[in-house]
Amino acid sequence: MKKIIRTLLFTAASLYVTYLLMGAFDFGASDWKTTGLLILAVSILYLFIKPLLAIISLPNRGILFFFLSFLTTGILFYILTIVLPSFAFKPTTLPGITLFGYNLPSKDLNNVMSLVFSALATSLVYLFLESLCNDNKK
Repeated sequence: MKKIIRTLLFTAASLYVTYLLMGAFDFGASDWKTTGLLILAVSILYLFIKPLLAIISLPNRGILFFFLSFLTTGILFYILTIVLPSFAFKPTTLPGITLFGYNLPSKDLNNVMSLVFSALATSLVYLFLESLCNDNKK
């Protein structure tokens, strides 16, 4: 039960951070219902991805796991845009930042690239939060 609640909370936090960073989600008129369904769907994905990858002998840690998580999150986002008529991705602009003296310019993203970067940010934030609560059980 603790793992389910933790997954729901981490998913909600990662989707919220992604929304704050990019603002690419468009929830339509029924935003609470759509948000709840989105959190539930992504939580179910993250709850079952590690056991499923362990069954088919794929890595469930490391950079390859991050890539598989990013890929499945992107596919799930695409499926949810088809299934939920009020959920969509809108064009957005990533703000420019300066890291260690290097200037990264702002970037305009279309709908598809917004979906890709949202999946990347959601996976990155979720896996970071999950790594903080790792029990180190192998």
